[in-house]
Amino acid sequence: MSSVSKELLGSTLFTRSGSATFRVSFASARGVPSADPPSSEINSVRGVAAYNVSWAKRLARWLFFWGGYMRLRFLLTLLTIVTLSSAMSIAAPAAPLVIYLAPTGIDTNSGLSATSPIKSLDKALDLATSHRQSTDSPVHVFFAKGTYYGLTKTWRSFSKTYSTLFAPMAGLKTGDVILDGKRLPTDAQGSTGGLFSFRLPAGTTAGQRTNILIRDLVIRNYRGGIAFNGVSKDDSSSAISRNIVRECVFERIGNMYAPIGSPPSKATSVIAVVNSRDNVFMGNRFTDINNTNYADPENIGKPYGSALHAFYLAHHSSNNRIEGNRFERHQSGAAIKVRDNSNDNVIIRNQFTEMYPSRAIQRGCPKSR
Repeated sequence: MSSVSKELLGSTLFTRSGSATFRVSFASARGVPSADPPSSEINSVRGVAAYNVSWAKRLARWLFFWGGYMRLRFLLTLLTIVTLSSAMSIAAPAAPLVIYLAPTGIDTNSGLSATSPIKSLDKALDLATSHRQSTDSPVHVFFAKGTYYGLTKTWRSFSKTYSTLFAPMAGLKTGDVILDGKRLPTDAQGSTGGLFSFRLPAGTTAGQRTNILIRDLVIRNYRGGIAFNGVSKDDSSSAISRNIVRECVFERIGNMYAPIGSPPSKATSVIAVVNSRDNVFMGNRFTDINNTNYADPENIGKPYGSALHAFYLAHHSSNNRIEGNRFERHQSGAAIKVRDNSNDNVIIRNQFTEMYPSRAIQRGCPKSR
């Protein structure tokens, strides 16, 4: 070992052995060593050196991982900056198109304010369709308080991303808006087939999310109520989906209250779900859902007709949820019917009263329709 001058005594010397850097500490010295130290001293120095090699390796590993951590932080910071910049460059979603209806509305009005309401669903559909040709946004159709007579529409304007809402105006509750199938207030019975049929535009072949939301409406004196129909009942890929009906009242539905034809053709459903998936029907009430004893051999001698269901799920209508609904005085068929490869539907916490002789739930069908 080479000699060490007094100036280094009590200091630390860093030297290199191969690829490892280690530390040798000199606690004290007297004079300048003129010869190699004894073997015990050498062994002591080697031990210190070995220890410091181990420590140096740990330090090197720590520095390696610390460097990786800092590089990761840099990349995450850079990614955040890019993401925020991109988000700032994307325009915020367009405001919803709000359409106002009133029993005293006029279809020559704009329909775009509560002081200029329209009257018909025909005009509402025209406004929604025109708007969505250039802007993908929510559409809200609000009904002012009162009774609307004879409204009916096949609705074909949808967004895959945003909802189309049908509801009372803000501040109103269930019962304030009544949609009546009678064409005139003086009519004894309704004369309209159903309130809504939701179908994709003509020429469409693939299914999609339609995102309809209907809430807090009273629907009465119709032969049927609401229908969700996929493009083709036999092709599950053409289903429509993600629709909601909640807190509505359906009363006096069936051909007993809206006879059409002679003898009147039978109604089959209040809410028809045909090749339509992932829908939610919650908190609705169904009262007096009945067909007449029309000219059908299966109904001879019966006070009511048959084959009318509050919910009719058919043809690949899977993963729907029917929850917390009430069924009262339903005499013309099972309240809930499920058939034709309609699977994994959840039916829970529903209440059935005065159902005789109807069944609450029926699966399958003895014949093809």
